[in-house]
Amino acid sequence: MHHIGIDLAWTYAKESGICVIDDNGMIVYCESKVFSDEMIAAIVEEYALEGQSLRLMLP
Repeated sequence: MHHIGIDLAWTYAKESGICVIDDNGMIVYCESKVFSDEMIAAIVEEYALEGQSLRLMLP
């Protein structure tokens, strides 16, 4: 299972952060940059496993 954390910047002018860790706590993806909605969706699709849920913490 992967755990996906997303910190959204709320504007396209600022960076968002995405981090994916596995069940052993190893980072398998971590990047901070300006992402489009499509880029974020593609990353989630790449690392999400069938039946997995995604949780976002928003301000």
